[in-house]
Amino acid sequence: MSATPQYASRPINAALQIQMANSARDGSGQVSTLYTADIAGAGARIDTIQLAAVNATTAGAVRFFLREPGAGMTWRFFREVPVTAAVPGPSAPAFSTELTNLALVVAPGWSLGVASERAEGLNVLVTNGGEL
Repeated sequence: MSATPQYASRPINAALQIQMANSARDGSGQVSTLYTADIAGAGARIDTIQLAAVNATTAGAVRFFLREPGAGMTWRFFREVPVTAAVPGPSAPAFSTELTNLALVVAPGWSLGVASERAEGLNVLVTNGGEL
């Protein structure tokens, strides 16, 4: 444990749109890389992730995975977030949620991946994070 706190030296602005269906929790199938920590750096910390549907959604889930470097490209299940059914319109917003206070430390070279259980467009954005 350090006597001096570590603060992010460079912010993370990671974003992607996922549209492929992947119902597996074992890391198989389509998992999209949201962020990979610099192998030569000290890692990164991710505190907040936003999920925002592009279109209508059905009840399902978005799953997050971690992958260590040299692990044969194997994703490990990390966390699941429920997606509620929503049909956006003039008086109804599309599905969105914010994952806060994650305090996820991503070691150098490790990756954070994401997959949707349904084939529906979802934007996934790191809105509060930084490299250490």
